[in-house]
Amino acid sequence: MRIEALAVKKVRPRDVRTELGLTQRQLGALAGISHVTIVKAENMESIRLLSAQAIFKALNKERVAQGLPKLHFDTLDWKVQGEGD
Repeated sequence: MRIEALAVKKVRPRDVRTELGLTQRQLGALAGISHVTIVKAENMESIRLLSAQAIFKALNKERVAQGLPKLHFDTLDWKVQGEGD
């Protein structure tokens, strides 16, 4: 019997943000971080784990407010410092 890992479909942070109708500045304000960090995350530049968590929480809060299901942290396709560096 062969067991294969299920592939998790990764979602780009930019796609999640635009689906919610948010600008980078608006998401930055909701997350309590600079919009420059949002730009870095969306361009696959490395960001700190705390910043990633803040973005993630803000996205999920807005998703729930819009009646959408929450995402799992691992479904976002981004580069977080300390993960695979």
